[in-house]
Amino acid sequence: MVLAYKINFIYKPKKLWNVGAFICAIISIVIHGMIGFDLVALFEALATFILMYGFLVIRHMTGNAWGNILIFFIVWNAL
Repeated sequence: MVLAYKINFIYKPKKLWNVGAFICAIISIVIHGMIGFDLVALFEALATFILMYGFLVIRHMTGNAWGNILIFFIVWNAL
């Protein structure tokens, strides 16, 4: 969240396009490691991107992240 906040300080986010959230979602995919290049790995990378981007955009729009944190942990553990 801090990294997304610092990037958004430099590049002001539009309504749904949030550069800080996008970069953090890409970093999350790289850190968690998209190993392999098969269909399951692509779905896993897509799910990670959607979760992280959505998590940070909703936090930016509402100013509250507690519901997102709870949903993130539930969905992340389900994957």
